[in-house]
Amino acid sequence: MNDRSGEYWKRVSAAVRGTHLYQVFVVRALRRRTSIAWYLISGWFATLALTWGIEATNPVLDIDQMDVASGVVEKVGDVRRGCCDKLYLRTNDGELKKYDWTIYTEEEESLTGKKVTVWSQRNISVFGPSDYIYQIKLDNHFVKDYREIKVHRENARDGNPWIFGMLSTLALFPLLRIWWVNRKHVPEDRVK
Repeated sequence: MNDRSGEYWKRVSAAVRGTHLYQVFVVRALRRRTSIAWYLISGWFATLALTWGIEATNPVLDIDQMDVASGVVEKVGDVRRGCCDKLYLRTNDGELKKYDWTIYTEEEESLTGKKVTVWSQRNISVFGPSDYIYQIKLDNHFVKDYREIKVHRENARDGNPWIFGMLSTLALFPLLRIWWVNRKHVPEDRVK
């Protein structure tokens, strides 16, 4: 960095430190012991709202709109990051596909080495995009049936705007409290 850019950032930093928002939310707020807890509560609800909002972007598809693949299951399980289990499927073309899903039954857990057909949808989450399994057919019966899942997905979609709004509001309340308590300058000897 040359001297001109260093001076520029010093001026920008001084300008930001002189603003009322910086004084309220950083200088005055950090004098109080409870501010960090309020920031953590706000951050928690903001993270939940962001997660809920991103998940709400995934459409509820009909089964005939989903991607279909058939093959032999190479591996089930292998939880690493995120909340979902993994299923590795060697398709009839020889391609290895990785899917996210959630194991609920012993039958689902014991699919390794069996020939199955899976219906999946590309979903977006805070951990990035992934292919999620919504239906699995083994022989002539469904191990995981989308008819049961679709109703829950539609109900969740209908409630998403309300939940997102409530979580966002809950994320703002701690910030409003910090602003209310610190909006006026108080000498340091009176801060508890």
